[in-house]
Amino acid sequence: MAGRMSSLVFKLEETSKMKMRTLLSLSFAALAVAANAQNWIDQIGAPAAMGPAADFGVIQKFGDFPTFSGMAIDDVNTSAGSILTEISVAYEVTDPSMVPANFTWSIAGFTSAGAAVASLTGDAGNLTGQTGTATQIFGVGGTTNRTFITTISGLNLNVAGATYVGMAVERDFGAGGQVFILNGVAGTPGGGNGVGVSPGGGFGQTRWDTTNNFAYSATVVPEPATMIALGAGLAALAARRRRK
Repeated sequence: MAGRMSSLVFKLEETSKMKMRTLLSLSFAALAVAANAQNWIDQIGAPAAMGPAADFGVIQKFGDFPTFSGMAIDDVNTSAGSILTEISVAYEVTDPSMVPANFTWSIAGFTSAGAAVASLTGDAGNLTGQTGTATQIFGVGGTTNRTFITTISGLNLNVAGATYVGMAVERDFGAGGQVFILNGVAGTPGGGNGVGVSPGGGFGQTRWDTTNNFAYSATVVPEPATMIALGAGLAALAARRRRK
């Protein structure tokens, strides 16, 4: 009888361990899935759908004339994560002398459209002086109405709490002036939650809703602290089960 009881206890312990291993395996698999990069915005679509844009306005930050700075921002899927790893924007260059490969960009996350109106700095994360890869997809040579997509990768920008994200080229009036127009994507506008902002009111208004001429793509991953907290919780659960 004692031998059978001992065998039964052993089997119960082994079953418990197997369940714990299964639970931990499934939990860590869930962590791996959660850690995958996800799209916040995916509007750019196939380059073949791109063309010259209607007149949206400037997406440019002027150091020498900040009143006329402007940015197009769009709402984001905050459940996707909070570390911005890559962002792309499609736009039109109106000055034939402009070389997008030489541009530097400001990237910003905002907790609300109002926060963007107050400042283009980015109250939910901000990077300046960023360079990326510019690809021309419409137009020829040094003509006007050339459409480009610039992609900036390798980012690690914590934008926790952001509900909007945007980017703007950093270029002063003396180096070309207003040269940017955001480009639309056929059949895929920026959506009713897209907003143009000019904190200084240089265009006669500080905010205007837009339903087209937006083209952004942004990729995020969950905030590392979230992953660490979840992992710690799983470890605590495993330790508690072992003590029982």
